Formats: sequence, C-alpha cells, structure tokens
Amino acid sequence: MPTREPTLVLLDTNFLMISIRFGVDVEAELNRIIESSLKIATTTAIVDELRWLKTRVKPGEEKEIDFALTFAGRITILEEALGPGEEVDDQLIRLASRGGSIVATTDAELRRRLRERSIPIVYLRQRRHLAIDGLIGR
Repeated sequence: MPTREPTLVLLDTNFLMISIRFGVDVEAELNRIIESSLKIATTTAIVDELRWLKTRVKPGEEKEIDFALTFAGRITILEEALGPGEEVDDQLIRLASRGGSIVATTDAELRRRLRERSIPIVYLRQRRHLAIDGLIGR
C-alpha cells in the first residue's frame, strides 16, 4: 500500500501569531481537525513580512512578532519567491492551488478568495479552536 504524502498546511502571517494572541496550541489543533499526517509550513515571503512588521510595530507588539518568527523557525519554510507583482496572499493561493494543500488564515478577504477557488481553509473559531472549511484531498 503506497504511503500518502502529508497534507500541506500553509500558515499566513497572522495565523503564526494566534498562539500567543489567543492561547491556541496551533499544532495540536491542526492535528485534531485534520485526521491525516501533516506538514505545517509557511514561506520565506511571510517570514520576510514578519521581519518587516517587527520594525514598524509598537514595542509591546514586538513579542507577538518574535513568537511568530520562533514558531516559523520550528516549521517548514518553503523557499518560494514572490512572482512579479505578486503579494503574499496571491502566493499562498498559487501554492495551495497546486492541489491538496490547506491555507490557515484569520484574514477574511483571503478566506473569501480561497473559498472562490475551493481551497480548504483552517480558521480560528470562537477565539479558542481551529475549524476547517472545505474538503481536504481533492
């Protein structure tokens, strides 16, 4: 019996910060809602965005960014450059469109765009738990 590839879960910038903001154990919650092996990842563009944000936030918010950068260091970072004129959200959609991936986001506009393309979404529900919208393993 062939081994199935782990499901790729792409975390966006804000999603990397929900553990510290809301006290959610992202890895445990992802394992709870996705009943297959996972590969949790983000992109170099998102890590770069976090570093950029760190230079522009209030001193009290630096802790969230530092936590997100530490979290990103514990997961897979896809070495994926932004395409010409592409923003981070566009990149996540492009990567997830390759099939079988899920995007984890708290961004309402990105969720709308993902839904239009039938890409599964993980989101924060009731500020405590993660939920999934869409079918996995298309």
